[in-house]
Amino acid sequence: FKSLEAKTPSLVFQIAFYTMTIPKRAQNFASPSNTDTTRELNSVSFGTCELKEEVFKQLVDDNGYFLSTNGNGRRPVAYADYQGRRLYFKLMPEFYAIERGSTDLIHEWAGSEYAPCCEIVTCCKYPILITHGRGVVDSNKPNSKPEDPFMTLAYAIEKRPDIIDNFDHESVSYAIVLAILLMPEDARADNFVVEPHPERPGKWRIVFIDNDRSF
Repeated sequence: FKSLEAKTPSLVFQIAFYTMTIPKRAQNFASPSNTDTTRELNSVSFGTCELKEEVFKQLVDDNGYFLSTNGNGRRPVAYADYQGRRLYFKLMPEFYAIERGSTDLIHEWAGSEYAPCCEIVTCCKYPILITHGRGVVDSNKPNSKPEDPFMTLAYAIEKRPDIIDNFDHESVSYAIVLAILLMPEDARADNFVVEPHPERPGKWRIVFIDNDRSF
């Protein structure tokens, strides 16, 4: 099953979303609802659901503030891990339509393995972009933990030259052509992640993330 997951990232995104949420509770219309809607999500693809409390606590502090993990981004981004799966949450994304269009183009032309699936939702009236967490933690790093940030291309260039030396040639070719097609404005090395190639042991591939400033 793990091998199948590695080959079908779109399936993994759906599994992760359903794993971290619970269906919307039925409301008793005979009496006022006391349901806390703070964790309620509304989306086109997944309908109405609620974030599990264990997930919500990774995104918001005790005072209700969003726990951003990105230090230099235009919009705050946090991530949550649950049962071995990760989702990223970007608060008030700037250009969701471009993000979705860029992702669809990548999936259609190169395959879903080259960009994470995403979905726009509303929570407490705020738009949030939920993106599948693609990548891996640096297992060579001392005291590494599963909840550590995933390795970006910038990280690999600085600290894991062995990864750079073992990039899959096809993956690099796709990345170059996609960069020409998308013309991403902020194509910094930390806006790409690296992950092991599921079908070519010892090889790595590049994944495009944060594609909202394309074209």
